[in-house]
Amino acid sequence: MRYFIGYLIKGEAKKYQEKLIDKICAEFNVRNLNDHVPAHFTLKSPFDTEDISEVEKLLEKFCKGEKVSDIKIGGIGSFDKRIIFLDGESIEGEKTFRGLIQELRKIDWMQFRKYELTDVNFHSTLARARDKNQFVEIMKFLENEKSLFELKFDNIAIFENVGGKWGVYREFSLAK
Repeated sequence: MRYFIGYLIKGEAKKYQEKLIDKICAEFNVRNLNDHVPAHFTLKSPFDTEDISEVEKLLEKFCKGEKVSDIKIGGIGSFDKRIIFLDGESIEGEKTFRGLIQELRKIDWMQFRKYELTDVNFHSTLARARDKNQFVEIMKFLENEKSLFELKFDNIAIFENVGGKWGVYREFSLAK
């Protein structure tokens, strides 16, 4: 099975993200991510395993030792003149993220991409532009989006891909 690990975005920030995705899709005919994956920040990119229990045990233990922290979500960012995202920021959350990666590295079969070991970039993808021209158009379309949400970084979830669609397999709460 294919999985990834992330932070579930909830509440008004989730509704805002879904609204933005729908607006972008209606205007630019790009893939609607609302139909593909719940609102989230990726903490560990997709990986394959036939037995997720080792990851579950690790996350249970890890989350019991981590404190809830503040996270701000808002503003539009991008990668590689192709990926457009809702930006996130959390100084304490970055420490949690780094600690999670350190713990996951103890699983001998777990694979990591280079950027996962160095960069912390909380973001939630809104759209993938087909080309650089469409990217510029989408960024211009979103230039007045300035909403900011203050949430709690209070969960870590395992997402599972079933039939080409990602869903929450299991959610863990951080210690209060």
